[in-house]
Amino acid sequence: MPREFPRHVRVAENIRRVLAEPLMRAGRDAGVGMLTITHVDLAPDLTQAKVAVSALAVSDQSALNELLRE
Repeated sequence: MPREFPRHVRVAENIRRVLAEPLMRAGRDAGVGMLTITHVDLAPDLTQAKVAVSALAVSDQSALNELLRE
């Protein structure tokens, strides 16, 4: 029986799920507003991932940039 979704889609969803809570907590602690992971793009061999983040109600852009670099 074939799987419903390819492996890279399942891995991307797991990365999004694992990062969502700590990112939300860190954003709240840093006072930058609400952060949401919008997309996870994986390399074909699954060794690297690019995570796109959306921010709402950002009061301090420099704090947001510092948070995302960590």
